[in-house]
Amino acid sequence: TMQEEQRQILEMLKEGNISVDEAEKLINALKEGAKKRSAGNTGSTGSNKDNFGAVLDSIKDSILNIGPVISESLSSIGPIIGTTINEVLTNLNITGEGIDVSEMDPVDISSRRFEMEEGSELIVINKFLDKKEPAGNLALNGTDGTDCSFHTEDDTVVQVYRKDRRYYFFWDSGDVRILVPKTVNSINAHSLSGDIEVRDVSALMKLKIMKGKIDAQGLHRGFTLESMNGDILLRIDNDWSGNSSASSMMGNVTALCGEGNAVIFNCETFRGDIAVDEGLGVINSRTDFPFPRKTVSLGEREHSTLNLKTMNGNIDIKRGVE
Repeated sequence: TMQEEQRQILEMLKEGNISVDEAEKLINALKEGAKKRSAGNTGSTGSNKDNFGAVLDSIKDSILNIGPVISESLSSIGPIIGTTINEVLTNLNITGEGIDVSEMDPVDISSRRFEMEEGSELIVINKFLDKKEPAGNLALNGTDGTDCSFHTEDDTVVQVYRKDRRYYFFWDSGDVRILVPKTVNSINAHSLSGDIEVRDVSALMKLKIMKGKIDAQGLHRGFTLESMNGDILLRIDNDWSGNSSASSMMGNVTALCGEGNAVIFNCETFRGDIAVDEGLGVINSRTDFPFPRKTVSLGEREHSTLNLKTMNGNIDIKRGVE
C-alpha cells in the first residue's frame, strides 16, 4: 500500500540511506503515481493501454528524478524498466495491432496443422479477432517431424499467415496448445492476458506477457522471458546452455536447477529478496542501494549465463523440481 511505502521511505531516511530532499521527492512520486492510477481507472477517454502506459511513464519519470543517489542506484535496473515497460507497452505489439497481413500468404489450417520447413520462425500473438477481447492461456510443446499442430476451444478463432519462412499464428481468446516441430528455429510469443507454459521446445525462445505467469522447462537454447505482472518459473535442465534472461516487473522469478548445471546467475531486484538453496553454487553478494545483487556460479565447466531481474518481487534459485 501507499502508506506502507511511505513508512519504508521514512525508515530509509531515519537510517541515513537517503537525504530529506530525496525522501520528499520519493513521497511526492508515490502521490503522483496514485493520482495517475486513479485517473487511469476512472477516466472516460483513451484506452486502458494508453492510461496504463501513462501511469508507468509517470512512475518511470519520477524514478529518474528522485535524486542522484537513488537514480544512480536504479541505473543498472534500467533494462527491467526499459524492456518490461517500453517494449511490452510500446514495441511489443502485444495485441498484433499494426501487423500488415495483406502481403502475406494465408495458410490452410482446416486440418488444424500446417507444415513448417527447416529454419522457420513462429510468431504467436494473442490479438483481437471477431471483436473478442484477447485472453487465454498458451501452451507450447515440442514435437518431432515437420508439422505444427494446435488444439483450441471450440469457439476460438485462429488465423495463420506466412511470409517466406516466418509464420504468424493469431488467436483471439480461450486456451490454445501448439505442438512445435524441431524444424522451427525460433519462437516469438506475445500474450496480453493468460499464462504461458513451455515444455521441451528446441527453438530459440522469446516470450512476453502482460498479465500472467510463465512456466518453462525443457528449454534447450537461449531464451528471453518477460512478464509485466506475473511470476516466472524456470526449470533448467543439465544440458541447457546459452546466454538468457528472465525478468518480471511485479512478480517473482524462480529458477530450479540440477546438480549438473554449469550456469552463472546474475540476480537483481529492487524491492524483493534474493534466496539461494544452501550449498547450491558459489555466491557473491553485494548491495548497491537500494537493491541487492547476487552472482551465483554453478558447476566447474564452461558456464552459461542467466540474468534474473525483478522490480517488485523475489528471486529464488532452488535445487531440484518443485
